[in-house]
Amino acid sequence: MNFLWLNKKNNKNLIVFFNGWGMNKAIVSHLGYKDNDILMFYDYRKIDIENIDFSQYKNRFLIAWSMGVYMSNWFYDKLKNFNKKIALNGTFFPINNTCGIAEKIYDLTVNNFNEISCNKFIQRMFIKKDFYFDRTTKELKDELVAIKQYTHKPLQKTLKYDKVIISLQDKIIPAKNQINFWKKTKTVNIENIDCGHYPFAIFDNWNQIIK
Repeated sequence: MNFLWLNKKNNKNLIVFFNGWGMNKAIVSHLGYKDNDILMFYDYRKIDIENIDFSQYKNRFLIAWSMGVYMSNWFYDKLKNFNKKIALNGTFFPINNTCGIAEKIYDLTVNNFNEISCNKFIQRMFIKKDFYFDRTTKELKDELVAIKQYTHKPLQKTLKYDKVIISLQDKIIPAKNQINFWKKTKTVNIENIDCGHYPFAIFDNWNQIIK
């Protein structure tokens, strides 16, 4: 797993962002930082995390999107005491016929993965092409394979998300599957938005997501 500081100016507030599969910083580059330091995790070919100390921050927030919602649980001990946790268009069962991406569709994506299928994926997410892949096709496929391998191991602990945002036009992880999952978890606040799998275009800054 890789990490990148999108903003680091010793603010009192920290936002830890778990990005989606294959994505980079460009997808959130338009979001204003305000008074937040922003740390992004991405590239889930390996499950590891640097020994980063969050204790200097008075307020700590977790924002996870898509596959990042599932991946965040692997770091339960580091994230469990954050002030607020927000999930966007993801579940704890990312490859699942009723709570995630249908397994058959996921396997077909992996088996037929190439540049053409990458472009089709972009179209289904409603993302501009320059927001997307900056790694090789092999690396991206390896990440898909790795994520499925992780799901074969049960999570020992899962985070309690305070707010869940679900895009009603999501063509990657169907909204109905997301709703199926989150209704079972008794999540405090579920908010529906009218957009596709990529939700960040409707926000101007990180604080709008946290509120």
